[in-house]
Amino acid sequence: MTDRILFRARAWENTISIQTYTPRMKSPQRFYITYSELDRLQSEGSIISNDIHSFAVLRLDERRDRITFEFTWLSGRSFDCVEGHE
Repeated sequence: MTDRILFRARAWENTISIQTYTPRMKSPQRFYITYSELDRLQSEGSIISNDIHSFAVLRLDERRDRITFEFTWLSGRSFDCVEGHE
């Protein structure tokens, strides 16, 4: 069962923050999604959202009443180097 991901979400006044945890790593920072982006997701069905360091693809599956998230977590180590996890 090493392929499990803990998905932690917190609702704030204007945003939702998300952090993921696996047995091998924790996301380098929280990912913030605004409520207006979720409204856009509902109307478009799929969006690409970006945070300061990272990206996420969100897809709405209305048949299953589910949102699928695909994160690309990036960490800047210096001005000429970026590392990431997908």
